[in-house]
Amino acid sequence: MNHSPLETTALFHIGPIAVTEPVIITWVIMAFLTLFAVAVTRRLSLLPSKAQTVLELFVGAIDDQIRATMQVEPGPYRALIGTIFIFILVANWSSLVPGVEAPTAHLETDAAFGAIVFCATIFYGVRVLGLSGVHVQRHTVFARAIAEPRQRLIGAPMQIGWRKLDLDLPRIRCGWQ
Repeated sequence: MNHSPLETTALFHIGPIAVTEPVIITWVIMAFLTLFAVAVTRRLSLLPSKAQTVLELFVGAIDDQIRATMQVEPGPYRALIGTIFIFILVANWSSLVPGVEAPTAHLETDAAFGAIVFCATIFYGVRVLGLSGVHVQRHTVFARAIAEPRQRLIGAPMQIGWRKLDLDLPRIRCGWQ
């Protein structure tokens, strides 16, 4: 009998909501990360301990990635991106524990992160561009600013296609003459 990778069995129900194994593992990971963060950040000092040094290493790496990819100061985005990065890292490593399947192996977790990032994109876009939609420096509308990368992605293949057609036309014309 074929078993669908999208199918999960409910362990128990809280009202109408079915609680599955990936949900339980996600709760355990969230509790572990919360306790770890409280334990590490409770005694921060100017002379860092080993745990504080590791924490600062993670924060520095996340800041460098935000600066490199988004080309902005990482402060406003650090909490969301850092939390997602650390959660996915620990969730993927959780599969190394015998009998535990990583919650990121299930579609529900990926869909939840997709929804979070989608809503965060709109939130940060409104926060940076304003609710009226006018950016102070570029005077672009918010909706247009969100669609800009998509317009570039759509435009590039069209430009490549037209360029190829322009290069092929002389050869086609020569063949017709």
